[in-house]
Amino acid sequence: MDGLSEYGRLAYSPDGTKIACCGEEGIVVRDAQSGELLGKKVSIGYVLSVAYSPNGAFLASGGDNCTVRLWDGKMLNEVAVLEGHSNHVR
Repeated sequence: MDGLSEYGRLAYSPDGTKIACCGEEGIVVRDAQSGELLGKKVSIGYVLSVAYSPNGAFLASGGDNCTVRLWDGKMLNEVAVLEGHSNHVR
């Protein structure tokens, strides 16, 4: 399968064209209308939450590894890792 076997939460991009899903294996981004796979990041820990920035330029993810990761909203390139949380980030 080209996506995740288990989904947690999801987030629509502000323009409604993309859906980001997260789960045990990472993040998957799909076209909201066609379902086409646009990108995925795996082996980053159990991702518990995803949210787009208001302009869609960034996607934030929170995980069970006590980090928040900031991704480029188009290519899913990692921009930053925010560490120091004492528990899972939801």
